Amino acid sequence: MYSFIFPEKQTLRNEPDYLNPHLSVDIRVNDLLNRMTLEEKARQMDMYSTAQVLLNGEFSEAKIQQVTGESGLGAIQGSYASTEAVKKIQQYVRKKTYLGISVLCIDEGLHGFICPNSTVFPQAISLARTWNKQLAKDEGKAIAAEMRADGLNKHGVGFSI
Repeated sequence: MYSFIFPEKQTLRNEPDYLNPHLSVDIRVNDLLNRMTLEEKARQMDMYSTAQVLLNGEFSEAKIQQVTGESGLGAIQGSYASTEAVKKIQQYVRKKTYLGISVLCIDEGLHGFICPNSTVFPQAISLARTWNKQLAKDEGKAIAAEMRADGLNKHGVGFSI
């Protein structure tokens, strides 16, 4: 209504609405969905293992480009990637794919982050037998902290949460 007086910040910053943090989530999501092709929407629901996007455990632009093309990818799963490789994957999809949507990095953490040099906790059934809710929360926080330190942003316990 008053756009001639107060232009949207996205016009001033010359970026699409979905990247503008000053707009509402509804506006941003609608803008993004309207820009996406069916292939891009399907790709956001897809998950690849790190073995599929890395070359011998290391980032390779040629290998990831082979997998992603311009469509990006939704998620990668697997604890076989170094923190540096995960960062490079994120940088690549943010800068080199059409929409620049970050990858969701997922790994299993039922009783610890399954990665070299990480803490292994007792299996969940053993924790449950303690009836100690605070201990369960503390364990979850410790697992999440180790995963975040390794560049992951989602933790699965048999299913994605």
